[in-house]
Amino acid sequence: MEETYCTKTIILNRTDFREYDSRTTVYSLDKGKLELVARGVKKIKSKLAAHLEPFNLAEIMVVRGRKFDYIGAAASRKCFPNIKGDLEKLAAAGKAVNVFNKLVKAEEADKGTFSLLEEFLGSLDSRELKIGHDLWAGFFTLKLMAQLGYKPELYNCVACNKKITSGENLFDLSRGGLMGGECLNKKGNGALVISDNGVKLLRAIIDNNFTKLKNFKISVKLEEEVKTIISSFCQYHI
Repeated sequence: MEETYCTKTIILNRTDFREYDSRTTVYSLDKGKLELVARGVKKIKSKLAAHLEPFNLAEIMVVRGRKFDYIGAAASRKCFPNIKGDLEKLAAAGKAVNVFNKLVKAEEADKGTFSLLEEFLGSLDSRELKIGHDLWAGFFTLKLMAQLGYKPELYNCVACNKKITSGENLFDLSRGGLMGGECLNKKGNGALVISDNGVKLLRAIIDNNFTKLKNFKISVKLEEEVKTIISSFCQYHI
């Protein structure tokens, strides 16, 4: 008899596999990231297809097979319709999940990581979100990196360990954090200028949940600065 188990998942993506099947990547609450086969999901009358759309929160039954595990049943719990009905939100969700796939290893479950992804999708789906969707994906990227052990040093200089003060500071990609004005001559590869407001915003992103962050008012200039720093930091470490 085939072994089965049920688990709560977030659907990350689907790719074609064979004529009517697809490979479906999910992040499971208690099993971590899994790659499963969804049989017959490309058929017009498939009952699974609607439940396995990317970014859905779904309960699935997994059946263990000899060559691969496959999805025997699925029931969506949240579909986040405002994301799927908005191209900008959809692009932001796709960007966030792409980073997630690169950073999160297979079959390593973590409840905090699951909650972070679920909260991100829920906040992005909200009609009350005022912050640019691309920046919101950047918020998720930084929070995810901190969750997974790539948290940047934002309070003490990475060169001398002195407390960071306002004024001339850098974000040093190679050292993974802020460098104070007294140590600028020690900068490594990829040091970026960062403003005092940039420092405050990076700290706030890591220290606050998405509910608080969505009420922040951010200027266009600060948005571009922080997006560049987060993107560069992520690219440097992955």
